[in-house]
Amino acid sequence: MRPSWFLLIGGDAEGLAEGRELDIVAGYAVGLDLTARDIQDELKSKGWPWTKAKGFKGAACMSAFVPAARLPDPMHCTFDFYINGELRQHGDTALMIYNPARHFCAAWQKRTACGREI
Repeated sequence: MRPSWFLLIGGDAEGLAEGRELDIVAGYAVGLDLTARDIQDELKSKGWPWTKAKGFKGAACMSAFVPAARLPDPMHCTFDFYINGELRQHGDTALMIYNPARHFCAAWQKRTACGREI
């Protein structure tokens, strides 16, 4: 398992200037984006899309959102991932291959983000 980074969009991205992507983020959360590997493997072996392997109850569990105003530098924040009280991973957004702004741009290249989307 590896943690995922969730952005809560609080405004309209249409016409948003490059470099200002995070201006419309209302909050941030961490969580798990789980995959049912048995279903994924079966669907992949048939050459079918495997999105069904990600669409089950509890597939995306996440923390409460932290308001963006309380996280002044989302490009440099740390988070810990515990299972049954045991630290399993310590992360830092500065170490992400693609930072939060880049994730936002990739997700919304073909459509416009509107308020209250994750």
